[in-house]
Amino acid sequence: MRRTPLSARLVASQKRSRPMPLGLTAPIPVTTTLRFNPEPLCLSLLAQYRLEVMFAANGSRPGLSLRHALAGLQAGVLGALVMLVFLMIGSRWDGRSIWAIPNLFATTFFRNDIYRNELVRSSWTGVALLVAIYGMLGILWGCVWRDGERKGARRWLTLYGALTGLAVYFLFFHFIWIRVNGLITLYGPNRQLIVGHVLWGMVLARSPRYARRIAERLTAPVSDASEVAAHTGEVINS
Repeated sequence: MRRTPLSARLVASQKRSRPMPLGLTAPIPVTTTLRFNPEPLCLSLLAQYRLEVMFAANGSRPGLSLRHALAGLQAGVLGALVMLVFLMIGSRWDGRSIWAIPNLFATTFFRNDIYRNELVRSSWTGVALLVAIYGMLGILWGCVWRDGERKGARRWLTLYGALTGLAVYFLFFHFIWIRVNGLITLYGPNRQLIVGHVLWGMVLARSPRYARRIAERLTAPVSDASEVAAHTGEVINS
């Protein structure tokens, strides 16, 4: 009985005279194991985004991030709603319907005869237009001021916001609306619009606070249930 050599021979005749191991002539059955990680995509994105916020807080990465735009959008939309409520109250004080201002802005997309002292279907278009415009301006504000960490700027943010509201009013009602929709500049209550824009700017100044609040929520420790869900795996044999 011949023994199978454990090392290869140097000469071809020597290799031919020796039987070859089984593993070199026939395939060895292999069992594969597929591991599946059921971690949701949202949790992985959240973890990645939390790392970005942590790096930004430590100063190792640029401070501008998505949370500043979201905070500005929140402040801009909230300020637009405050301004809209103030204009509705002013319209009621003047003896008109509370929907007069939304109907006035809705004339940008519809006919002029929809400017009425009553609620119509197109009134919500005017509300959406106001919220969209001042929400987008809030995004710009949030990207500029970020966390409000500039030297001595946090204490003056409310004043800067009010001045920004006045600047936006003069820009829109003296240069933009007069060319896009002249009815707004003709029938709009100027004094109420000025005060409404000041209120919008004061609410807009809260965006750095919203940005810091979002960062605190994202950098807070994850709950035990979330950690278990993120690190649990299931083994599937095939």
